[in-house]
Amino acid sequence: MFWLPEFAATKERSQVRWSDWSRRGDVTITEGDTADFPLIKRAIVECSKKYNIVQLNYDERFAQVLCQQLQDDHHLTVAPFAQNPTNFNEPCRSFEQVILDRRVAHLGNLVMDWQAGNITFKERNGLVMPAKPEGNRLARIDGPVAAIMGLDSALQATNTRSIYSTAGNLEL
Repeated sequence: MFWLPEFAATKERSQVRWSDWSRRGDVTITEGDTADFPLIKRAIVECSKKYNIVQLNYDERFAQVLCQQLQDDHHLTVAPFAQNPTNFNEPCRSFEQVILDRRVAHLGNLVMDWQAGNITFKERNGLVMPAKPEGNRLARIDGPVAAIMGLDSALQATNTRSIYSTAGNLEL
């Protein structure tokens, strides 16, 4: 699911195919010039009824209020995900493997196709994180970044085991 304010879609219409993608249902163009957080909230709540959302990772700079509402009003588990190499390293490397193993699908969404083609990865001190290509101010990578953040939630859920689920002694 992708949402874009009408102001941005209009401003970029000669360079990015937002209106074509909107007609296909690949992006929802919303009124105004800011993100429509009530609409996004409703969509997340609907998804939570269909899917077992174990944890919703979010960027504190943009979604703190929304995620607080999702937690308080809808009892979803949310967690801030700082946008830095330490947090992104493991899920980025796992995401790469999932792609190489052809175990990821996005159901033909052209916005996700475009954004996946925009994403690059920067390595710093052996740690990787997603980045926009240099010199392309219109490039967006929100979809793949959200997928990587979601993969982090899944990795954490599968790596969390009770000490009682393993046989043997616990050494301290």
